[in-house]
Amino acid sequence: KITFNGAIDMINVEDDGGEDDGGNNDGEGDDDGGYEPPKEDIVCKLDGCRLYYEYCGDFYNVGLMNWTMLLSNADMSGEYLLFDLLTNATNQSDFYGRYELNEEMGEYVLQAGKFIEEDGSIMTYGSWYFNTNSTYYLIPLAKGWLEIEPAGEKRATIEFEFYDEAGIKISGSWSGNMVSIDEIVQSSRSSIARNLSRGDTTLRSVVY
Repeated sequence: KITFNGAIDMINVEDDGGEDDGGNNDGEGDDDGGYEPPKEDIVCKLDGCRLYYEYCGDFYNVGLMNWTMLLSNADMSGEYLLFDLLTNATNQSDFYGRYELNEEMGEYVLQAGKFIEEDGSIMTYGSWYFNTNSTYYLIPLAKGWLEIEPAGEKRATIEFEFYDEAGIKISGSWSGNMVSIDEIVQSSRSSIARNLSRGDTTLRSVVY
């Protein structure tokens, strides 16, 4: 089975016998850890969500500015999305624009989601769709696009169309308030703020 803690910062993949299978799937037998992928396209319902964002500088050491964003309600429940995006070499003040999902890093690229193995555990990387009320509660975003536009002071409008590796479409739109990581830390009323107060210092560490 795939299990994760409340902050979605670690994913362990085990077989039905409780032994770590390393997350491998050779196509033979039931080796998917009990994970049930979606069979139909998903239209996201993001009412009550905010866009939490953090400027991370040249996080990947590739000469491009990195931003991490969480489109979620305050308790990270129901549907929410994590965006890991790159702007350009100089933009340190905003993240507006159109991004293409890609495994390769480049200007205005949204990093594709994937599992990586670290210290015997399967970890998440890149951009993801989450749904805590579903059997497919995490889906790595493989292809598609994201567009972010300003909509007034501390507000933005987002449209997106993503696809997972099986071609299932995950789409939606949202317009609402943006909250910086500095503003999150000042509040203690959300799960995000509580995770930060325990010593996590980035949105990555809260979600991953």
